[in-house]
Amino acid sequence: MVYTPAILGRIPYVSAYIKTLDGVNLTCFVLPQTEESLARDWDVDGADDADDVENKAGVSGVWQPPDDRVDITPAAGRARATIILFHGNACHASDELFTAEKMFKSLRCNVVVAEYRG
Repeated sequence: MVYTPAILGRIPYVSAYIKTLDGVNLTCFVLPQTEESLARDWDVDGADDADDVENKAGVSGVWQPPDDRVDITPAAGRARATIILFHGNACHASDELFTAEKMFKSLRCNVVVAEYRG
């Protein structure tokens, strides 16, 4: 099953397409830091993992066509870094959402989960 970052709870995200030269749309998820997320004391040790995905996903966590969830604000520029995360071979960007969540919370970075054909 393919999920969106909605399964991560209160983490802000933007869904976007990258259009290839041959017209294929690749889905990407941008998890930008916000004023709220930078100030929040995340429970990193209690971060959710893939074992709980079915309980959290519900209907809203199932993949839907990309649409904007948040605006990228100046707070994203104050994040420590922006990490671009690629999934493994024969996987989907949604397979890396829990890794992205841990980076977002513990490193306080913006995270871009990029899709590619591979």
